[in-house]
Amino acid sequence: MYPWHDPQPVKRAWCLFEIAITLSSSVTFNIDIPSSEVKKMREEISDQCTPLITALSSIKAENAVATVSVDKDMIFSAIETYKGGFTKVNAEVKRKIRKWYIEKLEKLAAECERFDPELNLTVVDVLRAFGDHDKAYTYCRKCVLFLE
Repeated sequence: MYPWHDPQPVKRAWCLFEIAITLSSSVTFNIDIPSSEVKKMREEISDQCTPLITALSSIKAENAVATVSVDKDMIFSAIETYKGGFTKVNAEVKRKIRKWYIEKLEKLAAECERFDPELNLTVVDVLRAFGDHDKAYTYCRKCVLFLE
């Protein structure tokens, strides 16, 4: 995912199509991020949380771009015939990429040498934005306990 706060693959027709096909098969789908982006993510997450949430909330295969218009037409046609069409592709891609980002943020929070309330509150914001209120509460509670 590059850049971490505005991932370009979620805006590209081929990438979204390949993700959707992979998720609908028995093939393992892995997401990766350059180590330089992980470092930036850790340094900038508190300031750039909103753009990340917006980017991941607004994934729409029907708005994706392709360099070659014939490719875009072919991909869109294939998605339309895919069980559930654009709605299902969008939902599956969002679910997988959101899950990956949440796991990455939780890992960053866990790897801190000292408790970082700002990072943990950012994790709370992301979890809440994506509807995982129970897990958000857990991180919020850690912050409260830290401040007591």
